[in-house]
Amino acid sequence: MPIFLEREKRSVKVEVQLRTISMNFWASLEHQLRYKQNKDISSRIDIELKACAEVSATLDRRMQKIFDDLNKMD
Repeated sequence: MPIFLEREKRSVKVEVQLRTISMNFWASLEHQLRYKQNKDISSRIDIELKACAEVSATLDRRMQKIFDDLNKMD
């Protein structure tokens, strides 16, 4: 991806993340809980966060299936 500096143009590698609304919600919330608290995360809380991520991913898959099923009805 080209970036333009004051006196030159440089190519740099970039990472693009494509997220569903659910993924974005989870990533934002986890970031707040995990990194903005200035506290060490205990292993119990880490396990809970991972379990919540699984629930969120399951919801995402279920919603995608509903979307796909509705589109097949056309």
